[in-house]
Amino acid sequence: MNRSTAAEMNDQAFRQAIVPTARLFAEYLTRDAIAKKLGWDDLEFVFTDVDTASDPMEEAQIQQILLQAGVLTSVEEGVFDLSVSAI
Repeated sequence: MNRSTAAEMNDQAFRQAIVPTARLFAEYLTRDAIAKKLGWDDLEFVFTDVDTASDPMEEAQIQQILLQAGVLTSVEEGVFDLSVSAI
């Protein structure tokens, strides 16, 4: 096994094990801790970096779609979300 194969297998294992577990945990926190215990039905707990696209081209396409749809109001807002320094 070379480094490239090992890195791909690591990414695949992360997507198959960690991502679903993080989603279940976030749903649990939203449903039981926030909604039931605190009574706040309008809040949702989410992990911000768990289910991100690993391909920079895919991330750029998503940002372009969000800009065209009016979800993001400026390119700087999209750059901030990607944790990339603005030019």
